[in-house]
Amino acid sequence: MFITGEKKTSPFTGMG
Repeated sequence: MFITGEKKTSPFTGMG
């Protein structure tokens, strides 16, 4: 839930 992917949209969710 914290930086799951790669800072795509948000530095916390990344997936969102």
